Amino acid sequence: MFIFNILLFLITNSYCIDELPGINDISSGYEAAKMLSASEQNSKYRIFDLSEESTTPFRTKVLEQDRIFTRPKLVQITEINVRKQDTYHQAYYNQFIETYGTHYISRIIVGGTAHLYTLLDSSYHKVSSYEETSSQVSLMLQYKGSYGQYGSDTNQIWASMKETFKKTSATFSIFQPPVASQNNKSDWETWQQTAGNYPVVVNRTLFSIHNLIKNKPTIREHLRKTIEFYLQKGVMPTLAELNGQITSRSSLILSKPQNSIMGLDIVGCGYDPLLMESKYCLFDQNNFTDNEQWSDPYNKTLTYSIPNGWFVVNTPESLTFDGSILITSIEDYFRSIRTVNVRKSGNWLGIDRRHSQKLVTEFYRRFYQDNYNLVLRMKQIGWYTLSVTAFPYPKLNPTAQIAFNNLPTYFDIKDLKIWKNFFNIFGTHIVVSSNMGGQVWAETWYETCLTYEYPQTWIDEQVNKN
Repeated sequence: MFIFNILLFLITNSYCIDELPGINDISSGYEAAKMLSASEQNSKYRIFDLSEESTTPFRTKVLEQDRIFTRPKLVQITEINVRKQDTYHQAYYNQFIETYGTHYISRIIVGGTAHLYTLLDSSYHKVSSYEETSSQVSLMLQYKGSYGQYGSDTNQIWASMKETFKKTSATFSIFQPPVASQNNKSDWETWQQTAGNYPVVVNRTLFSIHNLIKNKPTIREHLRKTIEFYLQKGVMPTLAELNGQITSRSSLILSKPQNSIMGLDIVGCGYDPLLMESKYCLFDQNNFTDNEQWSDPYNKTLTYSIPNGWFVVNTPESLTFDGSILITSIEDYFRSIRTVNVRKSGNWLGIDRRHSQKLVTEFYRRFYQDNYNLVLRMKQIGWYTLSVTAFPYPKLNPTAQIAFNNLPTYFDIKDLKIWKNFFNIFGTHIVVSSNMGGQVWAETWYETCLTYEYPQTWIDEQVNKN
């Protein structure tokens, strides 16, 4: 539909007639309450007399056809080369993809995976060939896999590795399903023995979700184009972008880093395992000379900077727990713990000292035997793993360097103040790796008598609504 702007920039329709469309509307009055013009009410009365015509007709092209209309003398005609498009339906396609995804899973393979990552110092990498490096990494894999197993010659494997490789490399493993370390057993051995009890999805066969639409080819094709645009650009398209009428936002994929990667306030910082809280960071987080970046695999328009000495591994995972717990103890307690961080200045080395003041509120309630049930819902989503390099460790920040330089050379049991100050500020351990993601935890308590009056399906429905 072509658009004309006549004085009030009114949108008109084009008809193959001599009189210019819209003249009756612009010369008539308008009923604001009824949202109708006088011409639409079939009124013969007009406010303006626009019958006098100009000798120069108005020529234009509508839908690739040349049209000629009469031009009233008292009317100004402005041609607007704009075509109005309704983009609301594209929003429905975008919302559909955001809700249901781009593909559906037709087949899965369950089992377990074990990944061994080997970090090499640049000095070793420069003087070693690819074949030698691959051989040493393979030996390390054999050593880790056979360590602690009966009949395996781990000492021989360890001796066959070069000393330079052992001194300039560090390894860590990621297991799915996760394993808990056990005494006298390697993590690899524990994983092999327990992976079958808690299998996870290790492979998926995917098909584009537009293939599910069979009898509506127009909708099917438009959904396919929307999915392809999203997979290529990382953003949902507008209707104009999808039709190629404007330049697409492909440049967004190469956007500049927005911020430092999340987790730097945890990884590389001190930790107190007794209080279970993070302390001050020890490593320098302001060195970005290597220009390392990490792009969000779920939203490629988001890019983050990684300081020297840190690295990121994509570790997408999802863990869901949904279960009911029966309370059988005579009494139980609800305890709500709120932690408030308090800072005090003017302490050791001029460093602000942080300690946690715990405000504990206890709600004492009696739960008689078989009186209450607990429905626990927990959802945990992993995003990525942020770690610090082990060889070499990142450079200490100036504050931590001063603190270490001021520590005494010899330990004096009579002078513990400096050590207490150090541990209060930096903790006793360093966080070298952390899985980043999110977690939702919900508890619903209900009286057991409900189970006598209603089925479990009804209770589950009420919990879901709640």
